[in-house]
Parts: sequence; C-alpha cells; structure tokens
Amino acid sequence: MREMIADFLTHTLQRIHQDAAQALADTPGAEGVIVHPVLITPTGQVPLEPMAFARAPEASRG
Repeated sequence: MREMIADFLTHTLQRIHQDAAQALADTPGAEGVIVHPVLITPTGQVPLEPMAFARAPEASRG
C-alpha cells in the first residue's frame, strides 16, 4: 500500500512539474508561474498548496 501511495505522489509531482514547464514555455516573457494543484477524489476536490516555479536564469549574459 505504501508503495502504491508513493508511486501516486511521485507521478503527481512529475505531472505538476511538467505542467509548470509547459506554462513557462507558453509564456516566454514570464519570470515564473504559480500552479494551483487540486486533488480529485471520489468524494470531492482537495485544493493543495500553490507551488511557484521560477524561470531558470540565462546561462550567459553578454
């Protein structure tokens, strides 16, 4: 059971990171994005803590 929960949480975090990366790709001028994840259960929705993702700094400038 613990392994199943751990796999679920790992997959969920991977998906959140993918969504954040896509949001950053879709908004080239943005410095970052805030993702508001919601866990959907058979009995309703559970809002999770918002997560902020900043754009990586440029590797070299001038």
